[in-house]
Amino acid sequence: MFFKKQLFATTSTELKSKVLDILRQNNIKYYLKTKDNFGGGMFSERRFTGSFGMETSSRFVYQIFVSKKEYESAAYFLQQSHL
Repeated sequence: MFFKKQLFATTSTELKSKVLDILRQNNIKYYLKTKDNFGGGMFSERRFTGSFGMETSSRFVYQIFVSKKEYESAAYFLQQSHL
């Protein structure tokens, strides 16, 4: 992500879709990174404890990145859409 800047992060699939639609409509290229909060790595304690009691609505975090050159434009379009 050397030449990219995070524009938006959410756990909502609906909100993620709205943001991506706005970026597509305005011809702004984006990169989507999805992080699984329930997932663990090889050294994660969750391998042993599981995910019991964890809030399932926040399982995935969607991070949307755009190029640094297009960041201001993308932020403007999101602001105009009240997101």
